[in-house]
Amino acid sequence: MRNYKPPILAVSPLIQLICIAKNLLDDDLQPAYKRDTIVLKDGGNMTIDWTWPKQLPTDKKTKVIVFHPGIGGSSDKPYVKFLSNFLLESCDDQNNTYVSAVLHPRGVGTSEMSSP
Repeated sequence: MRNYKPPILAVSPLIQLICIAKNLLDDDLQPAYKRDTIVLKDGGNMTIDWTWPKQLPTDKKTKVIVFHPGIGGSSDKPYVKFLSNFLLESCDDQNNTYVSAVLHPRGVGTSEMSSP
């Protein structure tokens, strides 16, 4: 069996922390979200934060990726911002472009809790 040699950035936990901190503080990780609010039958609401390319290309297929970050997550969390930005900049070999949607159930993230 060969000896495993990790990539240089994975050698030390301190180096990993510095790389993560740099990404957390990077202003480029602030996607421009457009928020839609969905009012439910019982008076509650949920929200969806969308990220769109500046202009949707007409010669490519558009795919929607939906994130559901869970009770402790929202579109403000660094990993969601990173994935949203990554998808905006991505184009795969099948000529697809991506739109991301972050789903916020009742009271999660910055969506307002409006039902008992």
